Amino acid sequence: MSTKVITRYLSWIVFSVLTILLTCVLTAGQGFAATPSESPHGGPIVTSLNKSAPNVPFLTNTSTSTSTNTPTITNTRTNTPTATNTPCDIDYTITQTSNATMVPGTTLIAGSQTDDDSVAIALPFSFSIYGNTFFTATLTANGQMDFSGPGDVSFTNTCLPDPNAGPAIFPHWEDLTMDSALPGCADPLYICGNYTSISGVAPNRIFTIEWRALGFTSQNQVDFEVRLYEGQARFDLIYGIIDPDATGSARATIGVQRDYGG
Repeated sequence: MSTKVITRYLSWIVFSVLTILLTCVLTAGQGFAATPSESPHGGPIVTSLNKSAPNVPFLTNTSTSTSTNTPTITNTRTNTPTATNTPCDIDYTITQTSNATMVPGTTLIAGSQTDDDSVAIALPFSFSIYGNTFFTATLTANGQMDFSGPGDVSFTNTCLPDPNAGPAIFPHWEDLTMDSALPGCADPLYICGNYTSISGVAPNRIFTIEWRALGFTSQNQVDFEVRLYEGQARFDLIYGIIDPDATGSARATIGVQRDYGG
């Protein structure tokens, strides 16, 4: 067994502990529409569709004053750390559907048929995420769409926020491959890679970015896409084929984050 495979296997064992409480199970034909909404706390960290953004414990300081019935009144201030669970701030409203339809990408992106690598693309229109506007994006073979920097090509996915990625959408971050040398990626009916297509006319176009991939460990097909809406901050995540293997879609990180480390 190669060092790379051993590393991936050990990483899966560790990460499986983090995903025992997975709250969103993907199914084929499932779709999510994410639209901006007001954050009650003035600025989100991540929006999560599953265990990728678990409840975050934080400490609160509780001040109490006590007096003793003696000639001297003593005020004692104590700071008591109280562990409390609170969900991450949400800045997108998520609408889920079970009968979403994939809109196939029609143009293969050169350089996308790879493993643990990335490819840069120009967007056909500007797109805003968390109030910041972008004209380009980086797609990784492991299911990230990064809007700043080279992108995080790591095959070991974690809970969000990903400290190695800036503003990004995570449609299906886990250990995938689109290596054209693999038999499963060379099937005439399923040629791996990133594909794009544009629907509609300006100023109401929809830009589709599709991943036709395989689970690295299972070699099962994984087909999903991101759809960006012109003139809106809305995006859709649509899943055509999911990997039922224990190492597959059930452990993927799915969500969106504002910046490096949050």
